[in-house]
Amino acid sequence: MTIAWCKDLETGVPLVDTQHRELIRRVNAYLDAAREGRGGEVLADTFCFLDSYVRSHFADEEALMRRHAYPGLAGHRQAHRALEAKLAEVRERIAGGEPNLLALLETNQLLAGWLTNHILHHDRRFATWLQRAAA
Repeated sequence: MTIAWCKDLETGVPLVDTQHRELIRRVNAYLDAAREGRGGEVLADTFCFLDSYVRSHFADEEALMRRHAYPGLAGHRQAHRALEAKLAEVRERIAGGEPNLLALLETNQLLAGWLTNHILHHDRRFATWLQRAAA
């Protein structure tokens, strides 16, 4: 199950949308590899990418929110920290020798589910607020 980029995922904030597209592209590459039985091979690379890209993306989003005095920043930041913590937890379990199948299943659900849910709810809420504030 890959994530199809669609109009519903667009926030209208160019920087955020560009970064989301790259995240989805990379998550889809991982999900494709997992479906083909190569998930274990690309799992470490996927987490390496996520470590840097997600932190950078979250920092960019949060900077935009601070710059525009978004009242929902604290909750949004909390959602970001929760994903970072969950990713760190799964990464540690993988490093500790957890069976790859369990790690793959959890990673699939975490990435596909969290990412789309976060964009559709948290990020779009910010984008809507930003558009109204700019009007």
